[in-house]
Amino acid sequence: STAFTSLTFEDSPSSRREDTVTVADAWFGLVHRTTHPLHAAMAWFWHDHFAVSLRAVGAATPFARYLGLLHDQALGDFRRLIRDITTDAAMLLFLDGSASTAAAPNENYGRELLELYTVGVGAFDEGDVRAAAAALTGWVVRPRLDHRVQFVAGRHDPTPRLMLGRSVRDVDSVVDAAV
Repeated sequence: STAFTSLTFEDSPSSRREDTVTVADAWFGLVHRTTHPLHAAMAWFWHDHFAVSLRAVGAATPFARYLGLLHDQALGDFRRLIRDITTDAAMLLFLDGSASTAAAPNENYGRELLELYTVGVGAFDEGDVRAAAAALTGWVVRPRLDHRVQFVAGRHDPTPRLMLGRSVRDVDSVVDAAV
């Protein structure tokens, strides 16, 4: 979204307060000045559904991009939104996905994906969470490279596993199974 791509941040501890105000001003300004209230309402809805905290992310740049993603895809395809959120820098930082490796898969996002974002409580089991966690390994956020997301094959576990009765081994197969 233009409202967020034009923003620049220091992303340093000393600028955190100013960066937070800049992000909030852009977000609320976009919602307040819209001529498309349904679009703004859906962006706000997705922001609540995929609740990510700027404080937990720790940097304004990825958080602003996350808000831009929600705004840009507010009325779009849900599968694409889930796919993009899954590998979004803010989400990877918020739920510790950037530290998830083949040797130590982090289950936070897999659990949220199934429990809150897609199928709901009671529709999955712990094996599904573990399968999602393993399949989603290998994604990292590079703070020194403007918080860009990169897939690192050496950190990924490509072993096929069953999730919701379907074989998963990467981000696309996890999204296909969950959506």
